[in-house]
Amino acid sequence: MRKFNLKSLILLLVTLTATQFAVAQIVGINGDQTNLTNCNSGNVVCNGSTPFLLSNVLNGTTPLTIPANGTPEFIIEDNLSGPLNSLTLQFAGSLASNASINCQVNGWPSTQGSTTYQSPFGTHNCTVNGLTQQGQFGATTDTIIWSIGSGGTAGLTDGELFDVNTASFAHAGQDHGQLTGVPVPEGGSALIYLVLAGLSCVGAVYFRTFVQAS
Repeated sequence: MRKFNLKSLILLLVTLTATQFAVAQIVGINGDQTNLTNCNSGNVVCNGSTPFLLSNVLNGTTPLTIPANGTPEFIIEDNLSGPLNSLTLQFAGSLASNASINCQVNGWPSTQGSTTYQSPFGTHNCTVNGLTQQGQFGATTDTIIWSIGSGGTAGLTDGELFDVNTASFAHAGQDHGQLTGVPVPEGGSALIYLVLAGLSCVGAVYFRTFVQAS
């Protein structure tokens, strides 16, 4: 008769529990939360009373911050010229070991004023670190890419409003971070890194001028 091994049983139960309660942290591109009168009400977050400008999100000037135990919805305006056939956001922060980023597309058609926008990206055309729709567990940096696909998707349009929707960020404060177009180390501000990069360039130019003058 096989001996009862309490340690092995405990390890098995821990493994099964972790697998059972694995949770996806949702980052969705959504077309149904575009009413600016909802800014800063409930989970809706704007840049003051105006939408975040997509150009500033992508260049890191105004990163989208997901606080611990928070699930904000960020209203964004596409202020880039021409149709945008793909959108890439970087998540940098912290996830629990049994958590992973799941990307989604929801909420279209989206009627804004007299214009109705169709879904910009294919529902199954988003990847997280190269994996379709869902990334690896516990990854602290994730590259999320939405792109056009079948079904009449045509990319985002200049002037179109949409929201970046988050859900299920929890795990007793373990899930938090930033979304931006450039990688940002956890605990840092994208603007700080842009300033430092600018200072580095100025310093390099100054040093080169000093050497040439010597």
